[in-house]
Amino acid sequence: MAVSTSRAVSITGIELGSAPMQLQDLPKRQKTFTTGDTVVVTIKTATRDAQAHVPGRLKVRWIDPAGKVFNEEAKPMTFNGTGSDDFRVAEPTGWKAGDYRVEVSLDDGPPVRQGFFVR
Repeated sequence: MAVSTSRAVSITGIELGSAPMQLQDLPKRQKTFTTGDTVVVTIKTATRDAQAHVPGRLKVRWIDPAGKVFNEEAKPMTFNGTGSDDFRVAEPTGWKAGDYRVEVSLDDGPPVRQGFFVR
């Protein structure tokens, strides 16, 4: 997985699951979901200076099997040291089976991508 950096902040990892994950909850990671699941992406970040308070913006794009963006969300944040934040998406009528992906970017920088499958 590529790391995305914006000046003094980096995306150090992204993980998918069906519930918000904390750093110690890595065994709950998953890449396969069922049609009724809520998919959660946990984005891990770090500032170069652990004492700094760095303003920025995380953006998440959810992309369906046809390559179409079906959900996009951005959050302004203040980053400080290491941390994580969650974004989630659900399909009220149920997911269609197929290969999906999520793209995460920091301050509109290059995205970090992670694929997942719905069966």
